[in-house]
Amino acid sequence: MFWSIVALIASLVFAIAPEAAPEKPESPPMLPKTFERHETKDRFGRTITYYIRAPLSETDKLPLVLYIGGSGAQSAWTRVQDRVVLNYGASVIAAAAKGKGRFVIVERPGVEFLGTVDQPGSAIGASETFCKEHTLDRWAEANRAAISDALSLPGVDPTRLLVSGHSEGGLVACRVAASEPRVTHVASAAGGGVTQLFDLLMLARAGEFCGGASGDDCAKTLLAGWEDVRKDPDSAEKFWLGHPYRRWSSFLASSPMEELAKTKARVYLAQGGKDRAVSPDSFHALHAQLVSRGRDVKADFVADADHSFARTDAGGERVEGWPALWGAILTWYFTDSSTAK
Repeated sequence: MFWSIVALIASLVFAIAPEAAPEKPESPPMLPKTFERHETKDRFGRTITYYIRAPLSETDKLPLVLYIGGSGAQSAWTRVQDRVVLNYGASVIAAAAKGKGRFVIVERPGVEFLGTVDQPGSAIGASETFCKEHTLDRWAEANRAAISDALSLPGVDPTRLLVSGHSEGGLVACRVAASEPRVTHVASAAGGGVTQLFDLLMLARAGEFCGGASGDDCAKTLLAGWEDVRKDPDSAEKFWLGHPYRRWSSFLASSPMEELAKTKARVYLAQGGKDRAVSPDSFHALHAQLVSRGRDVKADFVADADHSFARTDAGGERVEGWPALWGAILTWYFTDSSTAK
């Protein structure tokens, strides 16, 4: 009964000599030469791998652009024929930031370079490590540790920092902004507003799930599944809607609304009106809440766009909106003359 939801969410995760610097980790042979691979430790003692746009120089200091993709146990990189390219729609963002900012993306703990699963967007078939590590707190900390390390690199302007995300990554970006005071700008695209359970229930009642079951019946079934999660919230072995209980209990315990209340970073929110993975009502609730509290928010609502901000033109052809969206977000970031305090 829930496989339509699973598919939907899937569309939507040395020895050091005294006084010597740590050795730079060797990059995978297939990694594009325009990127460098770096490692750092986070507060959980894990080794976190991240990639940053190169070359880095001390004379050309550019601000960071961290991007966090949506759900699933895929690598930050994927193979396309004989090439390796960024995953999660990140190639578009890295290209748009080129020459103006240094793009950064973090590898998910428990996922190897070029790693993937049978159902992208889910954790089905993922490693045991990923299933244990992929919680809101631990994934956000991996990204926070990466940018903290990247801010110390040559060629990086430490005074400005954009943390951005799409879908699940939108909530993670908000958590990173809440935990890292050096974040000056945060952007969430189709990242929801209130808890994700709200989105699931709203979409269920709209008839999006459950293979033709009524909206009320579908909502009851969803709530019954969530009740099972609550009975064993730390389980990395039991799955609901394509992800371990552990993932759901941590992500549903917070929301962009809660996290953004803890940061003074400037905010960009984007949402498609025809999104079938995140309720547009969630976006409107978050926007209203922030504005009611005097926050300066850039709200970009695209009425005829889907979860990936694509539209259908009058002739029935798909029109991609992803490049335009991220072009607007990065223009907002790079041209903003203010600095969050």
